[in-house]
Formats: sequence, structure tokens, C-alpha cells
Amino acid sequence: MVMEMTVNASDPSSNLPIVVVDGDTTVDWFMSLPPGHFPKSEERLVVKTSMDWHWGGALLLTSLVKRGCHVGGDAIAEVRGVEPRRRCPTVDEKSVHHSFNLLDLLPLPDPKTGKAKCDRRWRIRQSLGFHPQEKLRDYPGPKISGDELPRMVIINDSDLGFGKVGGIWSRVPGVRCDGDREDIQEDPPWLLLNLRLRGERKQEGDLWDAVYRQLTPSEQGADESITMADRLIVITTVESLRDAGAEVSRGLSWERSAQDILNELQRNERIHGLLKCRRLIVSLGPSGALVIDRSATPPYTLYFDTEQTEGTWEREHSDGKMFGYSQTLTAAIATKLIECDTTPRNFAPTLAAEKFHEVLGKGVELGLSAMHQAYNQGFKKVEGQCAVIEFPFDCMDELHVPPHVGQSRIPEPSAPDGSHKPVSWSILQETLGGQDLYDIASSIVSQGPGVLTNIPLGKIGDLLTVDRRELEALRSIQGLIIDYLEHKEKSKPRSIAIFGSPGDGKSFAVKQIMESLQAKPREPLEFNMSQFQSVAELISALHRVRDRSLEGDVPLVFWDEFDTPFQGQDLGWLRYFLAPMQDGKFQEGQIVHPIGRSIFVFAGGTCSRYSEFSQKASSVSYKNAKGIDFISRLRGYVNVIGPNPEEGSEGDSYRVLRRALLLHTFLERAGIVELEDVVTGEKRKDIDKGVVDAFLKVSRYRSGARSMEAIVDTSTLHKGGRFGRSSLPPQTQLDLHVDAAEFLRIARGQLW
Repeated sequence: MVMEMTVNASDPSSNLPIVVVDGDTTVDWFMSLPPGHFPKSEERLVVKTSMDWHWGGALLLTSLVKRGCHVGGDAIAEVRGVEPRRRCPTVDEKSVHHSFNLLDLLPLPDPKTGKAKCDRRWRIRQSLGFHPQEKLRDYPGPKISGDELPRMVIINDSDLGFGKVGGIWSRVPGVRCDGDREDIQEDPPWLLLNLRLRGERKQEGDLWDAVYRQLTPSEQGADESITMADRLIVITTVESLRDAGAEVSRGLSWERSAQDILNELQRNERIHGLLKCRRLIVSLGPSGALVIDRSATPPYTLYFDTEQTEGTWEREHSDGKMFGYSQTLTAAIATKLIECDTTPRNFAPTLAAEKFHEVLGKGVELGLSAMHQAYNQGFKKVEGQCAVIEFPFDCMDELHVPPHVGQSRIPEPSAPDGSHKPVSWSILQETLGGQDLYDIASSIVSQGPGVLTNIPLGKIGDLLTVDRRELEALRSIQGLIIDYLEHKEKSKPRSIAIFGSPGDGKSFAVKQIMESLQAKPREPLEFNMSQFQSVAELISALHRVRDRSLEGDVPLVFWDEFDTPFQGQDLGWLRYFLAPMQDGKFQEGQIVHPIGRSIFVFAGGTCSRYSEFSQKASSVSYKNAKGIDFISRLRGYVNVIGPNPEEGSEGDSYRVLRRALLLHTFLERAGIVELEDVVTGEKRKDIDKGVVDAFLKVSRYRSGARSMEAIVDTSTLHKGGRFGRSSLPPQTQLDLHVDAAEFLRIARGQLW
């Protein structure tokens, strides 16, 4: 028997607001396996397994809303939803849809290290498929009498029949309408529509069509009637937008994701109708959501996990999957609306717009926290109830530690011609504009990157960046490598290029990408093309790559300084890479050898930026070097930005933040201890302020990040000791890496 949270729908003494939940209903079936075990054919009669189930869709949403509306054990609303039946369903149940999944006990990741802990939780190892009912029988709807007025109506429209033409959505109170106006009611209910979109247009007569036709605000104004636009909140997902044809990038940066969504809503006819919604929330998974609220100024707010981008949290928590995230977010937003005890009429005035926006934001933050907790807790097997799996409904409790959620108002989307906002716009600039960056950078050095609140921190392995351009380039390269590793049928090497000044950490960046994917490759193969004297040496190197590939590895191969001259010709090596890149083969005499699967990384030596290399390789004077042909075989590139000011970037004030992140990492490695403030409890690195100023303010490092690391490495430091000015290396050693006179003058606090 299924445990239910029930309320007495007929109790006339109850003054609680009524919340109605309805929509598509499902049963989710789980085949439970012994932990980590897939039986062989000869074990089929020995290994025990079981078939479990739980109610999903609108049934799950009803239970989540009930849990959310019981704050501290006291009910704040009377929830009338589609209720789970007390009997066990059957796999041929006609009144619900069915999904089938493999369930397994999987490890819980350690939040600090990301590595698997001994604790295990029931989560989905693999989804096997979905069986929608072609002719769905009516599932019993919420019980509500004709004279009861709900405060809120929540509909789970998963595009499975409930909201389609001929569906049963018209039974829902507060949605049914005659003509263009709402049912005559003093204060009609909130309508939360958890909407799943598809590629095809919605047809006339379905739920979305009925709602859409009412979204034009009333022209009458004098009677101050509450329109559908006043009370509707649509909640959808970025994956739903993509299913409908929206071109939204995947996890490059929060700025890019938000701008892509806004641009697609403007130009894509399949989803353009959503712009008529005064309030639209687009979920980006457990790590973020975009809130469009046209009653607020500006109307676009992004809520984001400062330590993740879309998809990275799921990739780091890849030991099994959970579902119900969309219902969880919807329930969280509903809970906060009910908590604030308001109605659409209360929030209609402009003066209340910002307050309402705050309520939506709190709902999003609760939803993100609940999604994280749902994954951490996993499904639960109900003791004493055969085959029942329960969703972790207590994820809705606000006792859990939420992720580090930041928020940022997003500028207006692109013009109708589809032109994008300049890529230079970033949350970093929006948040820190006008602030003293040296003070912030100094805090990063002593306290770590955690002081950068409300700012996306790009973390890939041990690599940290706050620069949107660099992060997007690194994430795009990460995506290319993920795609290559997952598609084993791709046999040709995947070729990418990386540029930067000497010492900026080009090879380090790519190595961190590989480590972040937990691909655990062997040591990369590194070849410096400036040291090769003949084509025979290149062939020998390709043989080493081929040997590693034959051993079953996907080697990471660095072709360092690939753009150096060869045989008196600039870019002379490019022509010899064309066949290996295009065909995955190289020729030795009369014999053609396949290289096998590998990742080629071409690290620039003479060109510090891709634009410089591209201009050089495309010029007429380099036609014989096959530069254009080489570029056409690349699948991506990244410009690594080091601690020195960018060329062509006037001032480059954000270099102090890049330096601060690097210096903090080098101090961590050196073992500089943290001192705790007895008053505030804050922990800070024990390092002299003058030394910090010198690292941050010196004009230039001769070898980029490598020089910064060398200065720390050659300083006289002791475990647990202070990093003072006397710890710095002698001036002759400093001069190898910086202008020593300038560096020491800054460290001593001298102005000349």
C-alpha cells in the first residue's frame, strides 16, 4: 500500500488556501539489480532481481507540492491533486503512461573531492524506454466542489495526452474559459504550467492554445480585471526548447546560455509564442534557471551555481541519474508563492513587481537545492511495502545546504536581425564594475576564490578562470573531447589547437580538461616540432602514437611549436600533418599506417593567438605551406589568457584577478599556512601585503604563469612559515622572471 499525505477535502472549518494539481500521469518501473552486477546468461536463474515502481508525472508533482506545503510540520495549503491509487499498478495499466529503468545502488560523491564515497544510494543506472498510451483512459482528477475557489492551479503538461486536443485538461478549475476572458471571478487562481515543448506546433483546442489565446492583456482596464497574463507562470526546460528547435549552446558559460535562450525566443518561430508569457522560467537543470518576469526591470534574471555551468554538475555526478527535477522546481516555486500568502490581484500593481520577483527567485533557489538533495539521497525502498520505490520528498525541506547560487540581471536580447550581444559582456563585469579590483584580488590571494561571490568561477580540474571568453573556449574543447571519447566509431584523430604566450600554461589547460573528464589517460605524448630536423623524426613520433593506440589507449598528443619553420619555410610542418589529420594515416615509404584513435593538440610557438595564426596561414605568401588546408582540419581552438596584459586590450584591468587566482594556487602548493582571525574567524594566508602587491602590480612576467610559479618556488619558504619580503629570491634570480627593480620597489611600498 502506498503511503499518502492526505487532507480532509470536505472539512468546512479549514481556512487554508486550496492548491489543485493535475496533468499527465505515469508509472515508473525499475528493475533492481544486485549492486554493480549484470548477470551472465548462465547466471540467469541464480542472480536475484526485482521489479519495483513508483508514481510519476502529476502524481509525483502532487506529493512534492504536499511536502513543500507542510512547513515545519504545519500545513500552509490544502493540496488537492491526482492521488496515487492504493493498489499496485500493472504494466498494462491504461490510465497511465509507463517508463522502464534499471535501478542500482551507486556511490555518493564526496562534495569536496568529487570522488566516490562508500555510501551508496538507489539511482537509475540506465533508462530503457518509455511506453505512452495511445488511448489514455481518464485518471481520476482532483476532488474539488463547484463552490470552492482554488488559490493556485498547477498543471504538469508533459505532452503525453493530458493537454492535447481531446485531452482532459478542460476538467481543471480555473483554466476552462469561454471566449477571451476568464471565468468571472474576483481573484482567479495562480496558474503554474509545467510545459514540455516538442518540435511540432501545438494544435488549436489543446491546453497551450487555450492559454495562449488569453495572453493578450485586457484592454478594458477600468474594471481592473485579472487576465491570464497576470496569473500565468510557465515553467519549462532548456532541453524542451532544444527539442522544439532552439539553438542553445550546451554549458559553455552562464552568459552564453542565457543570451542564447533570449535570442532564440526572439527569432525562433516554434518557441516565439512563449514571449507572450509575462512570466517564464527556463530550467537549466540542477545548476541554474533563467527567470523572465516582464513586471520587473530589467525583466531577465539568471540564477546560477557559481561553481558550475549547465551540464557540468551532472557530469561530475554521473554515478546514476534521477528524474523529477522539473516537478521539483515547479513544486518549490509553488511553495514560495503559497508561503507569501498572495494572489494575482495582490501582485498586479507595479509597486509589488520587485517583491514578486524576489519570491520567484526564492522558489528557484529552493528548487536548485532540492534537486541536489534528490540526487544525494536517491530513491528509497519503502519497508513493508513490496516493490514500492519512493522519491526523496524531504528534499523539499529547507534544512539542506544549498549550492552556491548567484544571480545576475541579463541585458536585453539581440535585435530582430539575430545579432548577438558582444561576447565581452559578462557577469564578472556586471558584478565588479566600479569596484577596486586590487582589493578583491588581494582577498583572493589570502582567502581563495571563494570570496568571489555571485560570480561564475570556471573550474576545470585544477584550472581556475573568471574570464568568460577563456572559459567558453575551454568548455568547447572539453565538449569536443567528450564527444570523441564517447563515440568510439570515430577513428581519425581529433585535432584542436591551443595558443598563448610562452609559459601561459597551454599544455596544463588541456591536461586539466582530460583529468576533469576522469578519462584517466596515460601520460601524454609530447613532441617539440622546433627540435625535429627531418620528416623521419615526425614519422617516428607517429609510430609512438600508433603504438599507444594499438594498446587500447586514446593518447593525448602535444605537437608543441607546430608553427615553427621547417627547411627554411615558415609553417613548413603544416603540410605533413594534413594526411594524419584528415585520413588518420601516415605513409612510410610504400607502406601506409593507420594512426588509430588519438587527440592531437597543436600548441602554438610563434603565434600567441589564433587570429594571428589564421591571418598568417591564410596569406598568399604562405599558400605553399597549406595553412588554409590545415585550419580546415581543426575542430576547435582556444586562446589561453595568462597573467600578462592582453595585447590590444587597453588596460586589461582584469589581469589582477587572473594573477590572484594563479598566485593562490601556487601558495597552496607551497604550503603557506592560513591564520585565523580571532574576531571574525576568517582564515587568511600568512603573506606580506607588499609581496602580494608586487605579484599583482608588476608590469609583466617574462614567461607568464611559469615565471610566477618560479618566483614562489625559489623563495625561502618553510612549511607553516610567513611569506615576507625577506623570503623573496635575490634580485639576480628575480630578474630572470620580472623586472626585479620594479618588483622589489612595489614590494617595499616605494612610489619611485
